[in-house]
Amino acid sequence: MSWFCGSLRGNKAPHVAHYLDDLKGCGNHLEELARESFFSILEGMVLKLKESKDEDEIKVILNSLKWKFLGRDHQSLYHLKLFNVLHEGNGTKDHKLKKSWGRPLKQEIVSSEKDKKLTKEVVDLFEQVFLLTVGRII
Repeated sequence: MSWFCGSLRGNKAPHVAHYLDDLKGCGNHLEELARESFFSILEGMVLKLKESKDEDEIKVILNSLKWKFLGRDHQSLYHLKLFNVLHEGNGTKDHKLKKSWGRPLKQEIVSSEKDKKLTKEVVDLFEQVFLLTVGRII
């Protein structure tokens, strides 16, 4: 997943890219096929996120879901039920995603992305996708 996301993002780690960046001029048909394929892959990642119990695996998946989404992506995001999965996980009360909510976020200096706490990762992704989608509506 890291390789896939890195190649689509142009290996610019802090840069949040749109999945169709650098595909300009490919035409509406190919753009729609790329969009469908991308969200099909994301759907698999969200399903894996629901099932995962390993914190490191969850962090990798959360990172792979960080994209710049545009207004035309809202319907696909809705069908993924990403916000539900980030909030509830698979619905069990002991799921790591569900347990991430309601915890205080400690302000600390983190030397690398790997050292970030799961709670911070979940809240960061939720906030990023929320702001990108609501910002487009407003």
